[in-house]
Amino acid sequence: MNCKELYDYLNKQYAKIYKDLETRDGADETTGFKGYLVEIDRLTDSLAAEIDEHTSDWSGPEWEAFFNCHVEYGDPDISLYIIKKITENCGDGFFARVISENTETIRNDVYASPADKEALRSSDALLTATDALNHIKTGGADEAVIGAFEACATANDHILCPLAVYIARECEDKIVDYLENDACEPHKLTELVSEYTISGRKNMRVYDAIKKRFKSMPDESDTKLHFALMLGDYGEPNAILILRKYAKKLIEKYNENRDRELFSNIMMISSAVESLGGSTEDLFE
Repeated sequence: MNCKELYDYLNKQYAKIYKDLETRDGADETTGFKGYLVEIDRLTDSLAAEIDEHTSDWSGPEWEAFFNCHVEYGDPDISLYIIKKITENCGDGFFARVISENTETIRNDVYASPADKEALRSSDALLTATDALNHIKTGGADEAVIGAFEACATANDHILCPLAVYIARECEDKIVDYLENDACEPHKLTELVSEYTISGRKNMRVYDAIKKRFKSMPDESDTKLHFALMLGDYGEPNAILILRKYAKKLIEKYNENRDRELFSNIMMISSAVESLGGSTEDLFE
């Protein structure tokens, strides 16, 4: 069995899972997608002996070709079992190499020139490699991922997000560096810190850096609002006083101009305060 035949065979099996998930009630898009990944991992594990038999004569080039099948078909969702087979045969640094080799492509909006098929393929290769590292929850590609994250145009959100997921999981010190040294574009920094807070990880150096950066921003900054919500998501009760003070300033401004968007922002900050166990009723008196 060649790489294309194996890819087609596995996708026929996965199609049954996807169809089943589509028919289930009460599952939103995110839940359904996570369920799909769990199911393809389970199904692939059950087919492991069969896969091993059909690939017994494969080595690095064949497994790299199989990875490239995913890239060619715009399919970044590789099962854990296959990711491990690729790593075993292509080397621990395979995914880092793919990311490094394709980083230049994502310096610009990859969809700005849809006719540039090579650029699209290159960006898909980088995305697929990053998703593989995130799916298997492993490191070893810090330098390559950080380089890609810093180079990535903000228009490439679909690539920026998984790069941020990797850094949030593997590179806490780099997050602190970005926060303390103003060494990251606001949109990228917001994405990165959001992924870190969503992950539920805790590090007081990160929290203190978020707090310090928040305090340094002007109240009218949209980015400050995002950081306020991050402080709420982080779950540190010490942020209650900081967020109450911020909410009070926004309320004073709202009383002057009655701006609806500002009122919406105030409600979000109030919700963040309350989620930390604080009260906001007195702020509106």
